[in-house]
Amino acid sequence: MQSSTVFALAAVVVIVLLAVVWPRGAAPRQAAASGATAQLKVDGMACGACSARVERIALQVEGVQDAVVHLEEGHARIVYDPARTTPSAVAQRIADAGFKTGVLP
Repeated sequence: MQSSTVFALAAVVVIVLLAVVWPRGAAPRQAAASGATAQLKVDGMACGACSARVERIALQVEGVQDAVVHLEEGHARIVYDPARTTPSAVAQRIADAGFKTGVLP
C-alpha cells in the first residue's frame, strides 16, 4: 500500500473515532421518571468552570437527581425528589457559593 493510502485510512479512522467519543456539549439528559423538575436563574457565571461548579453544587444537594446548567442562558434545570429537597434549598446552596440565583416560575 502506498503511504498516501495508509494516511487516508488513518485519517478516516481518527475522524470516525472522534465522532463517536467527542462530547457534544450540554445535551439535555433524560429526566428521572420519579423526579420533579425546576428551573433556576443563575447570575454571576463567567465561564465554563463556573457553570460546572454550579452543576456540582446542585448535584451535591441530597435529593437532586440531575442538574444541567446552561452558561449562555444563565439557567439551571434540576430534577429532584420533592420528598427530600426543594428548588429553594438548591438555589440557597448555589447562592451560598457566591452566585445570585432564584427559582423561576
